[in-house]
Formats: sequence, C-alpha cells, structure tokens
Amino acid sequence: MEIKVYQANIEWDNKFMSYDFIQSHGGLDENEYSCVFERNLPDCKDLEDIFYFLNMRHPEGYKGHSLSTSDIIVVKGVGTYFVDFIGFKEIFNFKGEN
Repeated sequence: MEIKVYQANIEWDNKFMSYDFIQSHGGLDENEYSCVFERNLPDCKDLEDIFYFLNMRHPEGYKGHSLSTSDIIVVKGVGTYFVDFIGFKEIFNFKGEN
C-alpha cells in the first residue's frame, strides 16, 4: 500500500480530537496538517496493519509521533481516512488525496 500520513501541527487546538468534535468546532483545517511520512508499505494490507506498523515499528524516515486520533492516512487509489478514537472515518477533499 502506498500511503501518506498527515499529522496536525502542535499549535492546533483540535489536535488529538475526534472527528465529530472537530466537525462541530469548525471542521478539518488542512492548512494545520503536514505530511510526516510517505512510502509504499508492501506488508500492510489494510488500515489496521498501517496503524500497527506506525505505532510499533516506526520505520526509517518516519518523522511523526505514533499514529493517533486526528491523524490522516491517504492510501493511494483507495481513499483518505481520519484516525478517530475508535477506528477510521473516510474523508473527502483533503489536500493529500491522489
């Protein structure tokens, strides 16, 4: 899976908040996000694999913190997903989409 991971800038008040909370407080602000990782992960078959890999194995070149609530994963050719408190929420029209 070819992915990009975006994490919110540290100053953003909504960092680490749920999707519903962010939506009720102005929505996602893509300008508050930076790409911290971009790579093909051939051993990952789904979002759970990506979550495990980026939390337990921190690959070389990974500049972010462990994958957390409010992070965004763009999977090339599949979709864009918000990491929520429980699971993932598909989102649309985010800057990192392919």
